Amino acid sequence: MPGGPRCGPGRLHPTSAELLRRGDRLYAGDLLAEDPYADWIAQERESLRLQLLDTQRRLAELHAAVGDHASAVLVARRALAVDPCSEPMHRRLMSSYLATGQSHLALAQYHRCADELWKTHRVRPSAETVELHERLRVSRDARARNS
Repeated sequence: MPGGPRCGPGRLHPTSAELLRRGDRLYAGDLLAEDPYADWIAQERESLRLQLLDTQRRLAELHAAVGDHASAVLVARRALAVDPCSEPMHRRLMSSYLATGQSHLALAQYHRCADELWKTHRVRPSAETVELHERLRVSRDARARNS
């Protein structure tokens, strides 16, 4: 669902939000999932998955931008079910959890992200993800000292 109407610099038009929601709901799973090794469909299957992930990323960010962190969390979780190694979606979850006062869930999400990246690719989280985790940890520690 690339593009779409825009309202001002960098702001999505309300109809774009609805188009993103529809695109997210339309995806019913991988194309011809019953035949995962069919070479002739692999490129189209991957293209559709990438379009879904982009749609979900944009939709989660849109929800967060308007303060609807509960919806952002739901979309990000669905995206992670498709791509468990998506650091942007892990960061979205961490940020939305923090915005709703659930820093314990934000910190746990970082560890899920780090574990998944290590288990799948033998890599550590990016500097951006580590930096967010550090901010979360420092924030938690400051609140604990003030309690």
